[in-house]
Amino acid sequence: YGGDSSHYNHFLDDMHAWDCVARRWFPVPCAGGHAPHGRLGHSACIRGAEMFVFGGYSGEALSDLYSFHLGTRTWRAITPRVPLRPSSFHAAQVYGEHMVVYGGSFGNQPSDVNTYSNCMYSLHLRSGRWLPVEHCAALDAARGV
Repeated sequence: YGGDSSHYNHFLDDMHAWDCVARRWFPVPCAGGHAPHGRLGHSACIRGAEMFVFGGYSGEALSDLYSFHLGTRTWRAITPRVPLRPSSFHAAQVYGEHMVVYGGSFGNQPSDVNTYSNCMYSLHLRSGRWLPVEHCAALDAARGV
């Protein structure tokens, strides 16, 4: 989902999937719901039949969260109880009932891309609550932070 078209400030909002047998990309049409607007530098994680898209950059850093149901091909916006601050170019992974987000840039301008964070947060997918995750100093040292 998303990306850019090599022309800065032109953010894509389409989705494609890779067919491993045919060895080609094919478009994935949306059947309904409220789709996120175009972006790059976001994360996309799969849990069961849902793909979660968080944050990214679309002229400014974003903090929105969406779910795409792979079976029905419908989007829905998710509004956490307490929003996480905008983040782009972070890493994310779903683990059990949580989506964990690490690092990323909190800048709103292309010149801010070096404004990185070493923070880690976990969103409990059922309660919609973001919580900070304590992590060991070894992770920061490995990243050179």
